[in-house]
Amino acid sequence: MPNETILLSDVGGTNIRFALYRHGVLSEKITYDCTKGTAFKDYVERFWQEIQQLEEGWTKPHCAIVGAAGLIEGNVVYSKNCPIPISKQSIQEWGFDEVDIENDFVTQSRAVKSSSVHDFIWQKGAEQTLNGTVMVVGPGTGLGMSVIHESSKKRMLPRAAEAGFTTLPLLEGASKKQNKAIEILREYMKRKHKSRLVYDQIVSGTGIMRLFYARKHVDDLKKDKNLQFDLPCVPSDDEKGMSIPDKLKNNIRLNAYEICRMAEKGDRTAIESVDYFLSYLGRFAGDQANVNLPDVIIFAGGVMCDAYIQKRMFEKGSPFLKEYKKARLKGGKKERPMGISKNRAVAFTGLVVAAEEKLRKRRDAMYLKMSALSYFNPDDLACTLLNKNVIKDYGNQTLNPADASMLDIHFSREKVKSGMNIAAAGVVRTFTMNTGR
Repeated sequence: MPNETILLSDVGGTNIRFALYRHGVLSEKITYDCTKGTAFKDYVERFWQEIQQLEEGWTKPHCAIVGAAGLIEGNVVYSKNCPIPISKQSIQEWGFDEVDIENDFVTQSRAVKSSSVHDFIWQKGAEQTLNGTVMVVGPGTGLGMSVIHESSKKRMLPRAAEAGFTTLPLLEGASKKQNKAIEILREYMKRKHKSRLVYDQIVSGTGIMRLFYARKHVDDLKKDKNLQFDLPCVPSDDEKGMSIPDKLKNNIRLNAYEICRMAEKGDRTAIESVDYFLSYLGRFAGDQANVNLPDVIIFAGGVMCDAYIQKRMFEKGSPFLKEYKKARLKGGKKERPMGISKNRAVAFTGLVVAAEEKLRKRRDAMYLKMSALSYFNPDDLACTLLNKNVIKDYGNQTLNPADASMLDIHFSREKVKSGMNIAAAGVVRTFTMNTGR
């Protein structure tokens, strides 16, 4: 049996996560801060050394499945958020023989489609279903999105989209303070990063942080009209453990989760910042629903795991629902169901699904090849064919055309009776199984 240990990696804009998978067993997941941006192989080597100390029995993987944030073209990931260069070549540098790279939201799509409806927080009164076309939206370090279509054979066809890089508008009916904060950020992005302001920079965890400090700046401008806006310092490793009041006092940047904790305690600036974020998330979801016409909309990963955001998002009259309803096209009798994934490891769930599918295909190909190289015995088993876990005995009968199409193998009754080797008879066109999975 070949080495079936697979390295799984989820590469985001802030963290890179690793685990090993084999025969239905997932190792401990280990997370590293990737904002300092060393080579992918260095993180793999660090993980491999640590996992050997934590858990025994793992063989060195020769296959890797990587879910990465960004646009993938020609086995290279192009990302504005991820500081690590990701490509098939850079991953293989560690010694992998086989590497699969897919967009992280294709990975999240797999997780969503393999989940139960009970794994989601549903909008009150919404139908709980994952059937049909599903749009998955995830605000993390940036903003990810994918759309999952179903084929006529119920096969999942996920497609990632970089819709987060569309230009962010001003919202109609927004307060003067809100629009002023957005204008401040628009000027900041133009001056600091020489880029336009896009959804990815606001509808994300880092977006909540930007909105919080821009909103504070609106009030500060009343005291000093010449005040120049800049974001506070990124915390060092030692400063990350400081309390929220100490970070504010020392002008150290808060992250999205800390701002949500302040909102829970009633801080007005924090509440407004999260509400700004939810307003733009609602506008984005409504616009993309008009483009993709999904049957279901799911929000997963990143800051969607925060309890304050989950509670606030579907409240009656929430800024999210207000802007979503403004944006979406109205038609039909039913609203599109919307849900929030409760799975904090949604990316890894999808990577496991991808790994299991890869292992299954390997086994199917191996079993089919073994069957093809065996001789027929017309007095016993004329032919054994594997379809999922069912072994069918055809004796001296002619193979049913429907079963033949499953395996793409075609042979006549005479060839079955002759007891000839399938491969020698030249009747095998392909070893690819199509079982509709």
